[in-house]
Amino acid sequence: MKSTVYISGVGALSSAGGIDESWQSLLAGHHCLSNTSDLGYVGKLPSNYESMVSDLEHQKDFRSYDRVCLLALLASREASYRSDKDDFNNYGTIYGSSRGATTALEQQHNRFVSSG
Repeated sequence: MKSTVYISGVGALSSAGGIDESWQSLLAGHHCLSNTSDLGYVGKLPSNYESMVSDLEHQKDFRSYDRVCLLALLASREASYRSDKDDFNNYGTIYGSSRGATTALEQQHNRFVSSG
């Protein structure tokens, strides 16, 4: 089965912000990371995006979602808002993370280390 696929919008969430801020940061050579003594380089989400994540975490439908999944969901929402689609009946979104459900993996690792 062959189908034509159109990319009508892109989205991203990073320590620089959304897709526009992230792209400008990359072009300028800024990484938006801070060096911490115990974790190495880490990025902090801008407060407006952090509040969006917090809002989702408090909604019943999203309480069980890993934080990484919520970030990917917000990036996919940005892509849909930026698309030229008015009719979402024939529309799909693919989103992902290079690391998966990081919070859940870290919790399981800590439980394994503490209990043997």
